[in-house]
Amino acid sequence: MNVHFFARFKTAKFLRVGYFTHTAVALAKNMSQPPLSNRELLDFELLYLLENEPRLSQREIAQRLGVSVGRINYSLQRLADQGFIKTRNLRSPSNKPRNAYALTPQGRARRMADTHRILATKLTEHDRLAEQIESLKADAEKIDKP
Repeated sequence: MNVHFFARFKTAKFLRVGYFTHTAVALAKNMSQPPLSNRELLDFELLYLLENEPRLSQREIAQRLGVSVGRINYSLQRLADQGFIKTRNLRSPSNKPRNAYALTPQGRARRMADTHRILATKLTEHDRLAEQIESLKADAEKIDKP
């Protein structure tokens, strides 16, 4: 799964308006677990990104995910406090201090659990959209026939 998928589409923002809000509520009712919150989605994106590219700076992470550096700093600190990531201090080639991040076993387990929740949400959403597309096609055919 590509982290940029989530960064590009900003799933949580889509869920705030009109049709998507109703869809999110319907999905939550049909699922055994509620969909991820905005914070949980950011945590998932962070854990995924750090697992694949642990030497990114906070600024690079913020740019990739489309959020502020302050929000990334806060989220990284919270994830470290919860035991999902470990931080190692490194030196960059220009001798500036940098951090490298590593997921703990607990962090990997959290990312996998979130992956399953997101996948279940997306599959349910896909099924619902497929039903709506079929319904719209049937309505369009009725309109097109004289």
